[in-house]
Amino acid sequence: MHLDLKRIRRHLRDGTLTPLFIEELGWDYHSATLTLPVREQTFTLHAVAEKRGLTVFACAAPPGETIPPYPVRGEIERRGGAALL
Repeated sequence: MHLDLKRIRRHLRDGTLTPLFIEELGWDYHSATLTLPVREQTFTLHAVAEKRGLTVFACAAPPGETIPPYPVRGEIERRGGAALL
């Protein structure tokens, strides 16, 4: 499989994770949603792609809000059971 580093960098810069994983890295489509309560807030994670049982989830900050602080992100990661993008 030939990787086009220019396109991969563009996807990373633009935050287009689904095309990055599906088109560039050869992963499979996945459409799961995971809802996690963490510290009196609820975070929704959306599947980006899946490969051989490993699912990549993305957790975006709600409109107008910043991403959660590091300790909260760590807790989301531990409860979700995977590394988050």
